[in-house]
Amino acid sequence: MDKLPTMQARKTLLGSLLHAAWERMKETLPEDMTGNMKTQYLGIYSAIIILHESGETPTATSLSEFTGTSYPSISKITRELVRMGIVGRHQILASHGKGIQYSFEPLYQLRNLRREPEPSVDAPKAGPGRRQRKKR
Repeated sequence: MDKLPTMQARKTLLGSLLHAAWERMKETLPEDMTGNMKTQYLGIYSAIIILHESGETPTATSLSEFTGTSYPSISKITRELVRMGIVGRHQILASHGKGIQYSFEPLYQLRNLRREPEPSVDAPKAGPGRRQRKKR
């Protein structure tokens, strides 16, 4: 029996990924950044997913051509998406055969996109000169 997810399951997963990525972006991007700029980050993330799912290698050049966004803007946005932990970056051989370029891939694990749980307020914290007690 084939274990591939149904189209509906894939749409649900991708919707969840986009929502989780958007939440991470809203938390991480500067508050004074305009909504249009934040939406551009989500658009580039979506383009990375589309190119990756279609079998193409998402690079800054292919993203620039696909979205019509300038190469410097793509470079800046992808650098931020990597820093946020939303996108992975890998070195590959440049298409012209001389040098390297970076390819990008969406991180499909939702747990990587969700915020880490806050420590419990009740939990004692070790301060300077204090040792944390071991649990028995």
